[in-house]
Amino acid sequence: LSRLFGIKRPFIQGGCTIHMLLKIFYADLKAKLSGYDVTFCRPVYEGQTLQLLYDQGQFELVDSQDTLLVRGSKR
Repeated sequence: LSRLFGIKRPFIQGGCTIHMLLKIFYADLKAKLSGYDVTFCRPVYEGQTLQLLYDQGQFELVDSQDTLLVRGSKR
């Protein structure tokens, strides 16, 4: 299906990416969230190494070449 949209590799759907981020914030970091805003900048591909950069209210998800994939804010 991804090839129909010009994407050559399998990618992870945005809902799955959001779920992964919420799991990190809630379960791993024990953050209290009342909401979040997310902008998808580039596809997240299956098997990609990712790094989550965050501070009090902002976060970015980047790949191993520091390419911005997702950015957002949490409240």
